[in-house]
Amino acid sequence: MKIGIVNLITTSAHILGDPLAMFHAHHLGPRTDAELNITVMARQLAEKGNEVQVMVSDAYRPAEQTCISGNPMIRYLPTRMKPLFPPALFPFTPSLIPMLREQRFDIVQSAELFQTGTVLSWLGKVRSNTKLCVWQELDVLMRGPVGRLQSIYYRSLGRTVMAGYALFIPRSLSAKQHLLDVGIEAHLIGEVAHSGVNTGRFIPMARAECRAALGIPADRKVVLAASRLDPIKGLDLLIQAAAFLRKEVPEALLVIQGQGPAQEDLRGQIARLGLEGSVMLMTKKFPHEQMPPLFNAGDVLAITSRTDLFPFTAVEAISCGVPLATSFGRGLKTDIVEKGAGVMLRLDPEGMANDLADLLLDEARMRQLGQRGRDLAVREFDFRVCADRLLGNYEVMLSGG
Repeated sequence: MKIGIVNLITTSAHILGDPLAMFHAHHLGPRTDAELNITVMARQLAEKGNEVQVMVSDAYRPAEQTCISGNPMIRYLPTRMKPLFPPALFPFTPSLIPMLREQRFDIVQSAELFQTGTVLSWLGKVRSNTKLCVWQELDVLMRGPVGRLQSIYYRSLGRTVMAGYALFIPRSLSAKQHLLDVGIEAHLIGEVAHSGVNTGRFIPMARAECRAALGIPADRKVVLAASRLDPIKGLDLLIQAAAFLRKEVPEALLVIQGQGPAQEDLRGQIARLGLEGSVMLMTKKFPHEQMPPLFNAGDVLAITSRTDLFPFTAVEAISCGVPLATSFGRGLKTDIVEKGAGVMLRLDPEGMANDLADLLLDEARMRQLGQRGRDLAVREFDFRVCADRLLGNYEVMLSGG
């Protein structure tokens, strides 16, 4: 089949904590499009005998383009009216409309109900046998003015747009519930198809060797946090928890890896609390291919975001056999913790520390969670599985089921 994937935004612009930041976000493009989740998924679909094109806003054009021709192909579309439609959240690419009409796709898949690409895809449909679907990650109403706009959209124009779509494919169980909450009928919601992970790259590795390579002590119980250093990620809460954790588990070490605007604030917090021996801040940029050893260096991955989408480090970690400990629920809770691959943490630092201590001191439980996580990743999150789920949903649409 001929598949058009409308994925105008390919990387996070880090605006969740400050909606006004979307108006001045810049340098949105990644270094390369080779390892983008949507690129890898498109390759999987193409390898299964389909013709695949991905449409992306040129605000996200990478320094290195790897799919400018052939199958799959990525098309970077001109982005217009940027002051009115900030590319960090609402890239406006009107040339998508004639392109969809000319290409005569069997399936056009858009990302997110609340996106300009979904409206433009609806406007670009002229063939009755072209089926439109949405691949939905967002699972809540957003905060502040953008959330109010989202709610208004769902009750007005969104209703008309939704009526033009044959299927809504959730990326998580919490996204499925969100679709139901905004009024999508259950029979129009397809099987969950997660964003994928390369379970052949993110594999369990020898922990001692990984720690030696990264300069992490071999004899410590390591709580790993790998994320952008941004206030919305709640790393300050995790550092506060480390002050309580060292009383219960003196050998515990919190390793935070990332870069971002909160870097100096976090360093100052570590110094004020006298946690230099209990918290290790790693601000070296890790290429994606070097992330598996980092995950394998941890006993547990901690995610304490105040707000977020679906932090994909969680999936990469469980694919490495490392259990998840999270105070951030939503998709992480429904699709990982409740599937037996992690635990929920309390939100207050002392409670969070107690929950982490209970886990770190129970080696058998950590091994069990880690094995379940690896099994879950292979069964539910592997790129090949996710591509098959998408194709299964497409077949349902084409058959009229």
